[in-house]
Amino acid sequence: MAKRRRFSAKFKRQAVELTRRPQASVSQVAQKLGVNANVLSCWRRELTKPSKAFTGAGVSRDEELASLRRELARVKKERFFARCGGVLRQGIVVKYAMIRHHRDQYTSADLPVPEGLAQVT
Repeated sequence: MAKRRRFSAKFKRQAVELTRRPQASVSQVAQKLGVNANVLSCWRRELTKPSKAFTGAGVSRDEELASLRRELARVKKERFFARCGGVLRQGIVVKYAMIRHHRDQYTSADLPVPEGLAQVT
């Protein structure tokens, strides 16, 4: 199956402007640009709508990337504390050595809260 091509809003606007020139048909412009005439007709209709034309679908890449980075950081913390959870239950010397070793990476707010205790804010 062929991969779906994506065109920028600028390209779409320029293509629609070409169809509005005298003696230029939609099918001729579409053939020159290498797109289907039906697609070009849809772009024309979308551009004439009063709403924002060519807004795209879904979330912008920057927002999605920021969201994924936050989720990755959260998962890394969860993984780290799941691995070292046994250390935190061991003797005082081992526990505080681990805390001292990782003091710059994590704050006390990142530590998991044991069941039955309320988290202090």
